[in-house]
Amino acid sequence: MFEFIVLIFFGCLFFWLWMLVDWIYHEPNGKDKGIWLFLLIMLNIVGALLYLCLRYRENRKKINLAVAPQAE
Repeated sequence: MFEFIVLIFFGCLFFWLWMLVDWIYHEPNGKDKGIWLFLLIMLNIVGALLYLCLRYRENRKKINLAVAPQAE
């Protein structure tokens, strides 16, 4: 049982760090960046899940549009 709890803990920690790094590199500057930092730090895994659902995919769409070649 202890091993399972440790596995869940490190899985959640990795996921939280992944969302924090994504926030650092892909969130535009402004009020939203400060709000998301507050949510990620204060709500931990719940904040990371909120960021994943609300911002992560939106940021991916912006990156894909910027990288995708334009058809002529």
